[in-house]
Order: sequence, then structure tokens, then C-alpha cells
Amino acid sequence: MSAGDPQWLNIARELRAIAQTGLTFTADRFDRQRYERVRELAAVDAGAGISCGLRRHPRHPARG
Repeated sequence: MSAGDPQWLNIARELRAIAQTGLTFTADRFDRQRYERVRELAAVDAGAGISCGLRRHPRHPARG
């Protein structure tokens, strides 16, 4: 994590790390499903944040 990164990116990274650690050490299939879902949500959050940041970019076509 970097102090200069947006909060959404820090949260997505932390969720991904928690999920990866859980997937590494769990033997329970239900916990595995939960950690996989947390990893998916972290990816969605990161993707949404990146997309939002791109729309703010001065050369993005939607800015017209």
C-alpha cells in the first residue's frame, strides 16, 4: 500500500491479500468459497475504481 494511492485501491489490495492468505491456509470448502468471493469483489472494486479514474482523465472520450 502506498500513502499516495486512492483509498479504494488500498481497500481492494487489502481484500485481495486477505483472500489470498485465506485460500492458501484453509482446508474448509465453505471458507474457500468465501475467500474466492472476497477475491472476486476486490477485483470488481479495483476495476470500478480504475474505470472511474480513466473517465476523469482529460483525454477520455466521454469527457468530450
